[in-house]
Amino acid sequence: ESIKVYMNSEKPQSRKAKFYQSKTLIIDYKDINFLKKFISPSASIDSPRKTGANPKHQRELSKAIKRARHLALISYIPS
Repeated sequence: ESIKVYMNSEKPQSRKAKFYQSKTLIIDYKDINFLKKFISPSASIDSPRKTGANPKHQRELSKAIKRARHLALISYIPS
């Protein structure tokens, strides 16, 4: 295997969560379109590595998705 060496301009940028870009840190279980961005095609909650969220926001995000599923706003299975 080869070792990847990055120059400063080629270094991959760190991922920022989508709610950091919009400057709104309100994670609401009623905002279905926002929550669907963090659900994979297999209907599982994306990992913090993929979402770019810190632990506090990842917990809030997971809690909001689980609440929305419980209230049948989001399906448990892929559609």
